[in-house]
Amino acid sequence: MSRRAFSLAVLFLALSSIAVMPPARAQDGGVFAPFPSRLRVAVRDPEVRLTWRDAAADVAGYRVYRHTEEITADTLADATLLEAVEAGTETYLDRPEPGSYHYAVVAETGAGSVYRVLIPFRNRTTEAVRITETFEPEEVRTEVRAIAAERSADEVRVEIDAAPSDRRLVLFRSARPLDSTDALARATRVTELAAEESPVTDFPVPGIGYYYGAFPAESLAEGEPRFEPGVTVTAEPVEIPLTTTRVTLPPFEGGPRSRNPLPFLRISEPLEDGDAQLPQNPVAMQPRLPLDAETEAAVNGILESLPEPQVEPLEPVVLREDRSTAEKGPAYALSTIATGAFDAGNWQEAEMLLENLLSTSLPPRVASRAHFYLAQAYYFTDRPRTAFLEFLLAQDDYYLETRRWIDRILSNLAAEASGGDTSGDTSG
Repeated sequence: MSRRAFSLAVLFLALSSIAVMPPARAQDGGVFAPFPSRLRVAVRDPEVRLTWRDAAADVAGYRVYRHTEEITADTLADATLLEAVEAGTETYLDRPEPGSYHYAVVAETGAGSVYRVLIPFRNRTTEAVRITETFEPEEVRTEVRAIAAERSADEVRVEIDAAPSDRRLVLFRSARPLDSTDALARATRVTELAAEESPVTDFPVPGIGYYYGAFPAESLAEGEPRFEPGVTVTAEPVEIPLTTTRVTLPPFEGGPRSRNPLPFLRISEPLEDGDAQLPQNPVAMQPRLPLDAETEAAVNGILESLPEPQVEPLEPVVLREDRSTAEKGPAYALSTIATGAFDAGNWQEAEMLLENLLSTSLPPRVASRAHFYLAQAYYFTDRPRTAFLEFLLAQDDYYLETRRWIDRILSNLAAEASGGDTSGDTSG
C-alpha cells in the first residue's frame, strides 16, 4: 500500500471513531437547554471572581449561585442565589464570609425559571473555594452638599445638607470668611451635630457679621477640611442688628443697683453737721512708732537674707460657668466668646465681641463675667488702667477671681510711679 493510501485510511478510521456529541439535555429529563460554559474561578482572598462564556442561544439572563456543597440538580434549590445578571455580563465578583464554597451559573428561561443544566467544569465547580479573610468595605465618606444661614429676629438659623444623615459634623462661626485652615483655627466652634439634626439655631453677638462653616468630623481629624462657598461655608455674613432689646431672649430684669460702683469713702477725721459733731472714729490709725536701732538692724538682716520675690505672670482665666454652660441667649453668646476668641488669645477680636455684647441688656452675672473677660483683654494689650476699671465692675459677683488682678495692677502702677522694677509681669 502506498503512503498516500495509508494516510487516507488512517484519516477515515479517525473520523469514523469520533462520536458526535449529543445536544445537552436538562438533568430533569427535559429537552435541549442552553447553558453557559468555561466557568472559571479566580480567588483573591477574600474576593472570588467568576467568569464564563454565555450560551450560543438567546436567553433571558443568567443566575449565579453559591453553596457550601457541590451544586447539582438535587442541591440547586438549597443554594444561595447571589444575583441575576443580564446576558453579556459574563462576570461576577463575590465577597463571602470565611468558609468553603461551590459556584454555578445557569441560564434563565423567559418564564422566570432556570434551565437546570449543571455540567462539571462547564457551568459549575467541582472543587471548593476556601476563603479565610473578611472583606472590609470601604468607608463611605461624609459629604456636605450645602449650607445656608439666615437671620430670624435675633437668632441665626443654619441649614446643613449632608449625607449620610447619621454622620457627625462640626459647625463653626467666624467674623472673617472661612477660606483656609488658618481662618478655621481662629473660628469659634459652635456645636457638633449629626447631619440629621439640621437646622441649628445660633445666638451670636449682635452687631457683627458672621460666616458659618460645617465640616465632617473625620475631615477635621485628618486635617483636610474643604472650603467651598455655598457648600461647606457661607459666602456672605449674617448679622444680628445691634439693639438694646432682644426678641427671643428673656427680658432683662435689672435691679435698682447702678451698673457703676459707688465711691468708697474712708472717714478718718471728725465731721460736723450743724451743731452736732460726729463721734471720733474708734478705729483711727495710731501714729507710727520708730524702731530702736537693735530691732531695725535685726529686721534688716532678716529681709536681706530673703530671696528676691518671684512674681509669676498672670494667665488668662475662663470661668467654669462659661466652659460648661448649657444655657442659650446672653450666657451662650458669652460662652462662645470666652471659649473662642478669648481662649485663643485673639485679644482684639475678643475685645470687639465683648464690647458689642455689653452694649445689650444682660443679666447681672453675665454682665459681670463679660466685664471680667474684657478687663483681661485690656490687661494683655497693655492697658492696665482701663483694665482696672473693668475689674471693678466685675468684683461684686466675682470678688476672689478679680482680686489678684486688681492687686497686681495696683502693685505695677505703684512700682511704675516710684521708678521700681515691674519686669516680673510685663503685661501690665
